[in-house]
Amino acid sequence: MVDFRSYIFPLILFLFQIVFTLLFGLHSEYKYYPTSNVTNYENPPRGLTDFYYSMFTDIHVMMFIGFGFLMTFLRGYSFSAVGFNFILCTFTLEWALLVRGYIFDRNDLDGKFIIDIQSLTTADFVSASILISMGAVLGKVNAVQLILMSFIEVPLQILNEYIGIHTFCASDPGESMYVHTFGK
Repeated sequence: MVDFRSYIFPLILFLFQIVFTLLFGLHSEYKYYPTSNVTNYENPPRGLTDFYYSMFTDIHVMMFIGFGFLMTFLRGYSFSAVGFNFILCTFTLEWALLVRGYIFDRNDLDGKFIIDIQSLTTADFVSASILISMGAVLGKVNAVQLILMSFIEVPLQILNEYIGIHTFCASDPGESMYVHTFGK
């Protein structure tokens, strides 16, 4: 007799990936601004990869490598913490890009939102708050519960950021205020 409980986690991730792929294909577009079109480097355009790429790589390495090995403090969960971190971070990045795109960046004319280097960086910050929450429950929950936690927390964290930016006009260029307030 086949135990279907062992297939729940990959099945959930596979179904989410199919839905995410469809949503990205229907509602997003990639923007890239080459350096040759830029004349004002003090206020660079949003998608200028040459300007934002070094910051993006630093944040991205911190999310995947830094948080992954930071969570190895539990002796019994050290290797699974790194694996949970990779899975949770990739899931959160995709989900945060979609939710932020629909809330912040959606164009009312064509219904699409832009994915560029800056939106990827902001999605990394959203995943930081989720990974902080993962550190609080690591060893108490399984992988399916972590994915469901992320699925619920990402829209709430983005709503928290939306309220902070648009209602309270609180500017946080480094995203540390929204990340740490929601992550704890």
